[in-house]
Amino acid sequence: MIHNFHGMRKIKPSDKLLVQLQELNRETAKGNVEWEILYSTTEYNQLSEKKTRTIEGETYTVDECFVSYFTHYYPTDFLLITYEEILSGPTETKTTNLVFQPPLGIRYLDLDALASYAIDADQILIYQIHQLWTTILERKKNQAPEIHLEAETRI
Repeated sequence: MIHNFHGMRKIKPSDKLLVQLQELNRETAKGNVEWEILYSTTEYNQLSEKKTRTIEGETYTVDECFVSYFTHYYPTDFLLITYEEILSGPTETKTTNLVFQPPLGIRYLDLDALASYAIDADQILIYQIHQLWTTILERKKNQAPEIHLEAETRI
């Protein structure tokens, strides 16, 4: 917990983001938010094209997923970038989730450039981001005009 000098709890960036995401999810479900989404994944690549990583003697197949969420909904522009790495092995799957809130000029995946804009993301925040993602995809599936989604395959 972070405290200010008066002993009152200071709001963490992840707490503020959680509240924003909850409101954005509600308003997106109603069709009130116009989104520009850039989505990139290795999920659909051929297995031979995917990276592998060996950890403690086990070889994992690496999948990556990058999503850039942008909207003008709030009084100031809202930009959120997420990166998920999925390691699929013979006995288990491991995931790493990273969340960033960079300035508008950084709307691409460059982990070095994004590092200083990382948000400490707990399971609740990751869940809320996933909820927003599924709401956006559902709206897109129903051909909602306010959802602009650009998908590309990562190499």
